[in-house]
Amino acid sequence: MSKSNISHKEKVSLSELQSYDSIIILPADKGRSTVVMNKEQCIEKMSNLIMKDKTYRPLKRHPITSLENKIGKAIKELKEKKLNKKQATQLIPRNSLAPIIYSLPKVHKEGIPLRPIVSSINSPSQASCRHTDSLIRQGDVMH
Repeated sequence: MSKSNISHKEKVSLSELQSYDSIIILPADKGRSTVVMNKEQCIEKMSNLIMKDKTYRPLKRHPITSLENKIGKAIKELKEKKLNKKQATQLIPRNSLAPIIYSLPKVHKEGIPLRPIVSSINSPSQASCRHTDSLIRQGDVMH
């Protein structure tokens, strides 16, 4: 078990802070600091960040099943040409989750803006992206 980098008193204080619904505790974008923010202010900043440009948009329906089907079809086509059965089975997405967006505060910038991060863990494209990345790193890109 590794030694904690905060004292018992700090742990107790952190636990007490986490019990407040009006604040949110986040790691900073850079460095090893912890940020305590007003939850409403954080939600407002994130909403503004998402809505300010056309990068993100609300969807009319949940896209996961459709994406799984499209990726599965593409993998099956590749199986006939470039993939073995085991690879194809590993790459076909099942029980995927939608990517999740979250943010980290940029404490080194004025106004403490947020940096958006999209986590694609367990998303429909995770396995195929990981496989493609490994091919590129090996210099074995399919033509």
